[in-house]
Amino acid sequence: MQELLGHESSVTTQSYIFVPSSDLTFIARKVRARRPQDVSN
Repeated sequence: MQELLGHESSVTTQSYIFVPSSDLTFIARKVRARRPQDVSN
């Protein structure tokens, strides 16, 4: 990602892509809720 954005420092890249852990938890719950149910036997 750092190279794609052209940043010399990974710290700069992290400031752009930082997502608080509370938001990650919320997002993960939403993704799980939208997954199709496993129908394999």
